[in-house]
Amino acid sequence: QYNTKSKQLKFNKAVKGESFDAKKLSFERNDNYSKGPTVIYNVTYDKEFKLTLQGPRVRLDYKHRSFASENDFDPNSMMLPFDLNCKDEELAKAAGQYIDVLTKMDKVIKKKLEKEITDDYPNCTFKPTIITSNTDLPDYQKIKFSLKNGELRSRVYEKTDEKAMLHRKDIVTMEQLRDFVPFGSEFQVVIEPTCVWVQKEENNNKQQWGLSWRASYVRLCKVGDGVPLELNTQTLTTSEFDVNQVTITEKQSKEKHSENLQN
Repeated sequence: QYNTKSKQLKFNKAVKGESFDAKKLSFERNDNYSKGPTVIYNVTYDKEFKLTLQGPRVRLDYKHRSFASENDFDPNSMMLPFDLNCKDEELAKAAGQYIDVLTKMDKVIKKKLEKEITDDYPNCTFKPTIITSNTDLPDYQKIKFSLKNGELRSRVYEKTDEKAMLHRKDIVTMEQLRDFVPFGSEFQVVIEPTCVWVQKEENNNKQQWGLSWRASYVRLCKVGDGVPLELNTQTLTTSEFDVNQVTITEKQSKEKHSENLQN
């Protein structure tokens, strides 16, 4: 399902979030890959380029907001977290800016493709790029890793005292990558859109369409201690629960980072 556009693309166009213009995205249905259960649209940027987008540094603090396990339904993937409440204000601000960029991008994609898709599949709904968490865990973006003969196509780098981009040629499998980036690490990924996918039929009572992303390269910026953070939760029985002990605090609003999305 990866990009197999019929005409040769010139080269990748690497873009940072602040310079990304979603209106330059274009889509072309790939009939060679649309004969099965999924319709595929190839994605290009600025008419003839293959887009790569630089993501912000993030901390991999929580279980279920990191690399998928080898026993997961989709083991060659990760849930890239964007913690707006991160204690590091620089990381929190960058996460908010990145969410804004991808939210704007989703609006452009829907404007360009939604009518065409829903004309053919009326019950199909759009799946946002940023998945809103229904727990205290951060919102996230699902990123996939492409493999060839069991080895990563994504390049792996490490920031060291000597080099900002030390190529770790020894990290070639998903298992090695999971071990290389422990919990608490600061991590950065450069991603590329692979395709727009459309489910022809319902799956688990859902029929959706959206944009799929994969990692071009990843960089370990700071090694963590390997210990995931625990959420501030406590399990009580109904007899132990006291409503008078409940307090309500203001949570940082995602809308703070999205005031300009209506423009």
